[in-house]
Amino acid sequence: MLLERVGDFLTIAAFVYAIYWFRGRVRVQSMPAGLGFTSSVEFYRLQHARQRDLAASPWRYLALFVPGVGLALLGRTFDRPAGQTAAIAAFGVLLFLAVAWVHQRSARRLQDEIDELG
Repeated sequence: MLLERVGDFLTIAAFVYAIYWFRGRVRVQSMPAGLGFTSSVEFYRLQHARQRDLAASPWRYLALFVPGVGLALLGRTFDRPAGQTAAIAAFGVLLFLAVAWVHQRSARRLQDEIDELG
């Protein structure tokens, strides 16, 4: 029970830190410096490049959640059968891998769009 609560607290702390970290990196620049010197296609390309760079390395921010989610999922390890604990651990690993895969796929799609722009 205590491990679950610590895991929940760590997960909440990871969310707070991720929000703080993303706040400065995801904001769309509505009026960049030198707007009159860049075309809208160039501006669009730069925005896609920023989003691609964030999506290309998801482990940078997914790693924040591993300790909290791990403790929350495995907090009652000794109260459950070994098979159920193994299934929960496998589910947690698959969840993180699936999220990382989705982000990598998004990065590839953004790179394809950047390539189409020229």
